[in-house]
Amino acid sequence: MTSTPVHKVPGFSFEIIGDIAIVKMPHTDKSKRKTIGEALLRDIRQIRVVLAQKGPIGGEYRIREMEHLAGEPRTTTIHKEYGCSFSIDLSRVYFSPRLSTERMRVADLVTPGEYVLNMFAGVSPFSILIAKKQPQCTIVEIELNLVAHELAQKNAIRNKVSERIEQIHGDTKRELEGVQGRFDRVIIPLPESSFEFLESAIRSIKKQGGWIHFYTHMHGRSNADAIESARVKLEESLRSRGSLRYSRVVKGIGPGWYQIVADLEIYPIQQAQ
Repeated sequence: MTSTPVHKVPGFSFEIIGDIAIVKMPHTDKSKRKTIGEALLRDIRQIRVVLAQKGPIGGEYRIREMEHLAGEPRTTTIHKEYGCSFSIDLSRVYFSPRLSTERMRVADLVTPGEYVLNMFAGVSPFSILIAKKQPQCTIVEIELNLVAHELAQKNAIRNKVSERIEQIHGDTKRELEGVQGRFDRVIIPLPESSFEFLESAIRSIKKQGGWIHFYTHMHGRSNADAIESARVKLEESLRSRGSLRYSRVVKGIGPGWYQIVADLEIYPIQQAQ
């Protein structure tokens, strides 16, 4: 009688980035974690490394604290999605494969000639997919983490879109000081503190109007409850300058907590009579 593969055991969860599996089991003792890592490496052919996430994502750069469980002793990998490939160092930058569908959804909305701002680039997955999907657009992206910025530059070259992305290493608030009316579309993929940057995003939209893709964390008793809380808070912040056109739960992030995306249509600024 064969045993059940570890990745099919109820209650066990992990995610795969490139050829690295990341498992979450902070309350499991070390010897059992090693055993699980080795079993996962055996069960899934594409995996070459197994890491354990030791705690919540945190810090200014949203870095995961990792423990090596099995396989090659590294945290670097190449992750592929929708025909793009990204160099990533999981010990030094943030990346979530669970946003791949969301990245494609946004890329599909971009139209020829748009000027797009990505306020928090990371290793550039949003920007690169947009540039590949819609070559007749220009993207400006900002990233504070120097390691992520340097990987983003390499990834743009790797995917042959560097000429369509202006990549800025710096603080988003500082870089956007005085920026007004430049962009057709803005992405705010920093859910932990996105409301702090909403005013800057609205100010940066062209006077003809545009779109903001807004990501935030919301507490609620259910998906619908969290979405409603986001709607109320966003309507208060927009103050009739725009409206919520689409929203959904991107993923659960803990008991009673959800990551929400909201597509905001920003209205044209009326010309003085």
